Amino acid sequence: MMLLVIKDLTKTYSRQQKTFEAVSHVGFSLQKGEMAVITGPSGCGKSTLFHLICGITHPDQGSIQLEKQELVGLSNKELAKVRAQKISYILQGNSLLPNFTVLENICLPHQLGGWQEDLKEKAMELLKEFGLENMAQEYPDNLSGGERRRVAIARAFVHDPILVVADEPTSDLDVENTEIILDYFQRQQQKGEEGEDPDPEEQAQPGRCPGAPGAGHGEGGLLLCRPPPLGQPQAEPGGPGRQSSQQQGEAEEEIDQRVAGGQAQK
Repeated sequence: MMLLVIKDLTKTYSRQQKTFEAVSHVGFSLQKGEMAVITGPSGCGKSTLFHLICGITHPDQGSIQLEKQELVGLSNKELAKVRAQKISYILQGNSLLPNFTVLENICLPHQLGGWQEDLKEKAMELLKEFGLENMAQEYPDNLSGGERRRVAIARAFVHDPILVVADEPTSDLDVENTEIILDYFQRQQQKGEEGEDPDPEEQAQPGRCPGAPGAGHGEGGLLLCRPPPLGQPQAEPGGPGRQSSQQQGEAEEEIDQRVAGGQAQK
């Protein structure tokens, strides 16, 4: 069953009296239980595309359908409800609230979004999964960068969303923390393979990883954004390039190996 369908998606910005398309006529689809990886140089529009899919930014044209529901044209309030119930977005960098504990950071955003179920038990299960069960009452400032990223990923999965969007979730992490996070994504993929038989026609398509849910048991999807391989230019429009460190390059190599050819090139 089709989870996400994008058609002719375009977003235009102006900078220094010049107009450019950050996202230009993009179209693709994502099946339930599927993982897709989007890669490209910094500044090519990956984060803008994710903002459009999550309803944070409004497109200038095009269509976004999530479970056959058209998102383009919905009000900000309606889009916020869709995000609270169906989509999790793992942002680049540190997105935890410094004045709340780890457990509160995981549960509070969903409770504020109207989620009625008590998520503490599920949150503690995820913290144990990531080796952070003893950190539940700690504050983000007391955690390392890798620990904070694992907490953010736990927050994304705690309410079983149907779509998880991860914007370079390992880009600033060392190899050890990259391994922990990719292990979790891979286990979600394996659960999807057990829960849903992939369509042979979909399996034959290049750039896809059928059976990789990202949101649990074959009922969701995962969009994973990653940087290009080490050495590929990373030029921001109108700005200087951003060089990768050797550790980031090793992490990117790890992603290439673990995704096993499942890249959806944008």
